[in-house]
Amino acid sequence: MHYRGSYGKVGVMLQAMRYRYRTAHGADQTYGGLDPNSFVILGGFGYPFPVASAGDIYIANISYDLPGRIGPFSQFKLYNDYSILHKRNSAYRDSVQNVTGMSFSAGKWSFYADFMLGKHHPYLSPDLGGLASTTSEHKGFTRRINLQAGYYF
Repeated sequence: MHYRGSYGKVGVMLQAMRYRYRTAHGADQTYGGLDPNSFVILGGFGYPFPVASAGDIYIANISYDLPGRIGPFSQFKLYNDYSILHKRNSAYRDSVQNVTGMSFSAGKWSFYADFMLGKHHPYLSPDLGGLASTTSEHKGFTRRINLQAGYYF
């Protein structure tokens, strides 16, 4: 299910989804000692990592368009994006992220400045994992500042 709406300068996006990948691995087809049928392997960040084979994802985003220009810069937007991956295996911890930031553009250039906060998340967790089982040593939230510039042609 998803919803996207605008209320003047305010934008809202909501989404909820459930997924389940059926696996049929033998006991020897595990990764880091995980239950062989509780995860699927994805590739990213230069290596394979396990993702819980069943879960629910909830996303809530809100944004606010700021009017005006500053020199060549325009289309200013403040936003907050929150999401959680609830893993349907009770041995796995949920993955959470909250991203607060601002975007703006200049011609074909787009810029983003974010403050990212997350737990058991591949971009934010110290162990670069977190989408399946997580270690007990990384219980808290981790933060990061993200700055991006992109040229779209």
